[in-house]
Amino acid sequence: MSISVAPDGTEYSFPTQEEDKKEFEILKTLSEEERKNGRKIVVVQGMGFVGSVMAAVVADAEDENGESLYFVHGNDLVSRRSYWKIPVINSGKPPVNADDPEIPEIFPRCVKDTSSSLKRK
Repeated sequence: MSISVAPDGTEYSFPTQEEDKKEFEILKTLSEEERKNGRKIVVVQGMGFVGSVMAAVVADAEDENGESLYFVHGNDLVSRRSYWKIPVINSGKPPVNADDPEIPEIFPRCVKDTSSSLKRK
């Protein structure tokens, strides 16, 4: 089984084809529900510095009533070099360091604390 190793040394196994298909169906269902709730679906390819922060900022956008405007899917390649970013993001942590002190606050808020979270595949 292939793995991706995070900078902190944590190893993350690649998803199997079955897990990947299951995840796709979950995301499809979630997207349909979010679209029915009036949210726009945004997909961001690449969870590096620009992509992960952009996905989090978009997922954090709210209307005047505090309702989330977008449902975001963050995607990255299943590769040894970059796959670790997906489970790190799913845990509510940014996969990158940023000078902006708000970035570490946005990820848990978008992933863990709201219904229109940054979702991944």
